[in-house]
Amino acid sequence: MTLLNPRLALTTPKTGWQMLQALMLVLMLVLPIPAAEPVATVSTADLLAALDEGDLETLSKSSPSRILKTLGRTIPKGRLKPGQTTQFEFEAGDGRDTRVSLYAPAGRHRSYGLIVMLHGYGGNGRSLVTRSYQNFANKNGYLIVAPDAQRPAEGKWNEDLPRELLGTPTQHWWSYRHDGFVIGLIDDLCWKYPIDRNRVVLSGMSMGGWGSWNLGMRFSDRFSALAPLAGGLCMRDYENDELDSRYKKLLGNLRWLPSYFVHGSDDNIVPASFSQMIEEVLLEREFDHVYKELDGVGHNLDLRGGGTTLSGIHQWLTKKRRLLEPPEIEHHALNTDHGRQHWIRIDEFEKKKDPAKVTARVEKGNLIVVDSENVKSLTVFVSNKLLKEKNKITVKWNGEEVHAGKVAESHDALNESWKGRRDPFLLHTRMIRLGDPAEE
Repeated sequence: MTLLNPRLALTTPKTGWQMLQALMLVLMLVLPIPAAEPVATVSTADLLAALDEGDLETLSKSSPSRILKTLGRTIPKGRLKPGQTTQFEFEAGDGRDTRVSLYAPAGRHRSYGLIVMLHGYGGNGRSLVTRSYQNFANKNGYLIVAPDAQRPAEGKWNEDLPRELLGTPTQHWWSYRHDGFVIGLIDDLCWKYPIDRNRVVLSGMSMGGWGSWNLGMRFSDRFSALAPLAGGLCMRDYENDELDSRYKKLLGNLRWLPSYFVHGSDDNIVPASFSQMIEEVLLEREFDHVYKELDGVGHNLDLRGGGTTLSGIHQWLTKKRRLLEPPEIEHHALNTDHGRQHWIRIDEFEKKKDPAKVTARVEKGNLIVVDSENVKSLTVFVSNKLLKEKNKITVKWNGEEVHAGKVAESHDALNESWKGRRDPFLLHTRMIRLGDPAEE
């Protein structure tokens, strides 16, 4: 049935149905239509604070999808001094303070790439902001940030770091945790300045090379490229002729993260064999990388602008962008501090002291296939780029179907995917928890 023409509705109705229609039409024309309830708005600053604090009450004032869009569109307005290096104090999530050197490229740039530079043992961040790096930054629109290393926080000491180096108490080293200086600085700078999060490069010399490998392996979804110089993988490798079995597994996390590394053949402080063994693994896995070994060169690499080392790295970097939403993931973890990669996260190990591994891939039919080793519980963040997120999703874990059904949006999913990342590109509105997570 169709509604009466309005002009007909004002004539004398002939049937009961016509009388009802006429009455409804009159009421619609005469009575005021109540206004829709306003959608509560929350400022970006309040959203960031709520996510950092896990404040679900504040987050609930807006829908998960709206929050995701708001943060994705946010462009920080912080201003920098073009062509100048500034220094400031920074406090990491683990409570340690340090001095940071930040170089802003000359000229105007709508957005910036970011190179995080890690210095060597006994050095400092200011020494790394060289003229060659400044020239690259000016030409390609990169910020250069270089923190000063400090001793790791007590209780958060790297498992392979000895208490003494060169016969004296260890002066400082890079922390391999998410609450250390490197990850914290990336988070802080990206919410202050218009930084392209898909052009974040991690590089370092000597001790900084160790830091570049280890942070890159643990948090491979945070960077677009690695450029370790004269570094190694694990301090225990000094005692063996092969890579440490635990740390070697972490190289499997570099499938989507390319690397360009350089070593002098005559290095008597960090042997070139360390980089040679790393390259063997990357070649075997067919991972994207470039290895340059400089004949007759020792530990002190020539990083001046006129040499070939930096020019090769800089040319290689210009086209590197972070890969988002890979359809297949392989992730290894030594602990849950670095349990996540892209849209999969290991939440609990079966045996805490043993490494854990998870592989996950998206297949046709909205199917996620997960296989794992030493994993008791995990979280799958639903990617709207890889899946039809509003349709039924099936998950098979170690050959068994463990989920089949639709997944609703939730503020919990936003909160969980924010942890340890603070990155709108890695933020999700839907998640699937698998296994038996430990009570917090």
